Amino acid sequence: MVVRGILGRQRREYRAPEPHPSGARAPKLPGELIPNHVACVMDGNGRWAKERGLPRTEGTRSARASSWTSSRAVSSWA
Repeated sequence: MVVRGILGRQRREYRAPEPHPSGARAPKLPGELIPNHVACVMDGNGRWAKERGLPRTEGTRSARASSWTSSRAVSSWA
């Protein structure tokens, strides 16, 4: 399902998966095993642009847009 998100942009709404037919469940993780921070290393943006005949700055621009989308999705799960 697609809904309007922050700034009026469309975003996909996620929901919990259907239960497994066998009844198996994912294990509960203790809070201390869940990370507080996650790093994203954006590498290869210049190569991506070069493969498409674009200047390197276009690779950076594209990565920035993807990074924004990913950040918004992750922050909505928190």
